[in-house]
Amino acid sequence: MGVEILPTTATVREGQTTAQSTLQRILRDHGEGHVIQLLRTFTETETTAPALTNSRSMQSQTSWADAGLRWFEVFDRVDIAAAQRQAKLNRGIVPQRYGIAAAIIPALHSEFAPPHL
Repeated sequence: MGVEILPTTATVREGQTTAQSTLQRILRDHGEGHVIQLLRTFTETETTAPALTNSRSMQSQTSWADAGLRWFEVFDRVDIAAAQRQAKLNRGIVPQRYGIAAAIIPALHSEFAPPHL
């Protein structure tokens, strides 16, 4: 998939991750297709969100992640930096990875959910 997995002590650059154990856990719990979509989201968008955050976003509404290229287009419009800042403010209450996912979901929802009549 074009993602290099590095030791947890390494400095990460574009196309690299130190999330080997996270990716293995996601593979075990959700299967190969989910990991492939997760890695494609990581490589084909501008996201800087952690792998676990992206995985939780994909799990929240699987039809969103299954929307093909639209998933990548929408994900690119999500303000990950703002989500990370908000999660950092709340980290005393909620672990950051959950806080980031919680901040991303409404942005995705506004793009994918059908309008209310």
